[in-house]
Amino acid sequence: MKRVVTVLCLALLSGEVWAAQSLRVVNAWVREAPPSAKVHALYMTLENASAQPIVVTDIKGKEFERAELHITEHHAGMMHMKRLSEVSVAAGASLEFAPGGRHVMLFNARQAVHAGDQLNFTLVLLGGAEVPFTAAVVKKDAAGGAAAKQGDHDHGHHHEH
Repeated sequence: MKRVVTVLCLALLSGEVWAAQSLRVVNAWVREAPPSAKVHALYMTLENASAQPIVVTDIKGKEFERAELHITEHHAGMMHMKRLSEVSVAAGASLEFAPGGRHVMLFNARQAVHAGDQLNFTLVLLGGAEVPFTAAVVKKDAAGGAAAKQGDHDHGHHHEH
């Protein structure tokens, strides 16, 4: 019986490691905000190189008190933000976090965030595996064309949800 339990535990752990190795974070960035800003937003693309979906259940940021997965949705002529408990990246696909859509809300920076800084984050996957990555802080106009055209919006007015 011990052997069966050990084999099952190893299989579960190898699944977590496999998922963490198969998920790649690309083009991660945070827009620079005034030093008094209580809220920032993180954008990125998640790429799943595996043949199975990968579920992200949480995100942690060393430089912030709290980070949350969010999506902006259009309902009855109004834009609303909704907190997400998880996001799934389909097998062999990518999932974009961009202004006006999915994003990560970052609350209460532990120190001022300036253009050129590299911020440290960790995605937590279903099962507990973690994927560390860094995101560059960029000036508002440096975030660039495609992001700004997708319905860019300012997070300075958001409060806890």
